[in-house]
Amino acid sequence: MTHHCSLPYNGNAGSDSYLKQGYAHVIKQAGASSIVMKRRFSIIIPVLYETGEINALIDHLRTLEAAESSEVIVVDGSAAGDTLRAITDRDVRRLASPPGRGRQMNAGAAAAAGDVLIFLHADTRLPADALLL
Repeated sequence: MTHHCSLPYNGNAGSDSYLKQGYAHVIKQAGASSIVMKRRFSIIIPVLYETGEINALIDHLRTLEAAESSEVIVVDGSAAGDTLRAITDRDVRRLASPPGRGRQMNAGAAAAAGDVLIFLHADTRLPADALLL
């Protein structure tokens, strides 16, 4: 499923600045051009003592459609950092934070590179097409 934004593309050099930024690409449909937005998702998971749940969630997130356009950030509020050490996926960003869900969410948001931020609990599962905005 492809979603289009309403930004016109008229073929002028100035119109492709979105392309140069890496956010979009041009497609042709029935003789017309349009910009298709590529969103990058940052999935932020604030945790506290979630060693038993975290890898199952990360594995689940990797199976979602369009998962390749996302980053996973786990923010641990435990001084011991047990949940961070339990993570087996090498591509997950691991952050330590003072305890408190709000602080952890803010730390994850500050480190995020995505256009869209998604905050999840460690026991949450998303529908397969959740990242297809």
